[in-house]
Amino acid sequence: MRIAATAAVLGAIMAAGAMAGCGRAPAIARLTPQSTIVAFGDSLTAGAGAEKGEDYPAVLARLLKVKVVNAGRSGETSRQGLARLG
Repeated sequence: MRIAATAAVLGAIMAAGAMAGCGRAPAIARLTPQSTIVAFGDSLTAGAGAEKGEDYPAVLARLLKVKVVNAGRSGETSRQGLARLG
């Protein structure tokens, strides 16, 4: 499962890099040590099947050295996630 978590983190970083390389300045502020990221999603975000501390939000926090809140919920559908956003 560690490989899957690492692959998810690398995919997110590559996607962010691709968006940042579109020729315009990034529209978001750079992360600082005081930054907080909210990882919102389903069982993959929640860490189903991963060892404690090996879910992708935990790995992301270690890599970026910022606080990452794991707001994943196992079994949640897109509709339920949208409702949770309010």
